[in-house]
Amino acid sequence: MKKLYVNGCSFTAGHKLEHNQTWPVKLANKLGRELIMEAKNGQSMESIYLTSMSHLVDMNPKDTYVVIGITWAQRYAINFKRGVVSITPGDLRLKHNIPGSVKKDYTDKIQVSRRLTSPYKEDINLIYDEILKDKQNLNEICRHFSEYYKRLVLYDDNLVENQCHSLHSKLLGLQGFLKENNFKYKFIEFYNLNRDTTTPNDDLWIDKYPLLKKLDTSNLITFGRKFKKSMQSSDSHPTDEGCDFISERIYDSINR
Repeated sequence: MKKLYVNGCSFTAGHKLEHNQTWPVKLANKLGRELIMEAKNGQSMESIYLTSMSHLVDMNPKDTYVVIGITWAQRYAINFKRGVVSITPGDLRLKHNIPGSVKKDYTDKIQVSRRLTSPYKEDINLIYDEILKDKQNLNEICRHFSEYYKRLVLYDDNLVENQCHSLHSKLLGLQGFLKENNFKYKFIEFYNLNRDTTTPNDDLWIDKYPLLKKLDTSNLITFGRKFKKSMQSSDSHPTDEGCDFISERIYDSINR
């Protein structure tokens, strides 16, 4: 295996860590492989699903190992021009789970470094320039989507379960793509499949989210609440030490 393809959200991209401190870099160094790093801060599962398949479709499964960091269900993808941006609960200006006036400026979502992603093969800097020229329309689209999302929060009392089912469907779709194309892979769960937080009993959890009966748990590596308490910074993301721990766990699982 010559390459390591990694996708995910800020728990994978590293949030504010230096590039060499992130666990994908540490893992690639341990494995002695070239890193293809596509993880982005704030990325949704829909975006991860789309971009991963688009990137991998022309890659050779014989020399590419795939690691996907699962993100949170409360995020939505918006395709604009040739880029993909993701809307998160933070854009709703939530306070005590009550949305306020939604965010007005979404230009930060197209930063080339750890933000903007794309299913296309063009240079990401060219895609950035293309979107930046039309940032007024990007802001309008994202603002209206955030207003729509705000109303879901206010009026849909089944929103959380709907979001989880959507995430699980994307996860299974990506699993099917990887297996169909003979990629070796791992999914990384940062207590974001709602198992730890809403339904501690695994049987009840599966009953609540039946799509996950089809998840191949032999390729799932989970970091639960204990990891959250001991290996995360004040902003809830993995620390440099946490990334050492994550990379070692994944490395051991790959070589087992």
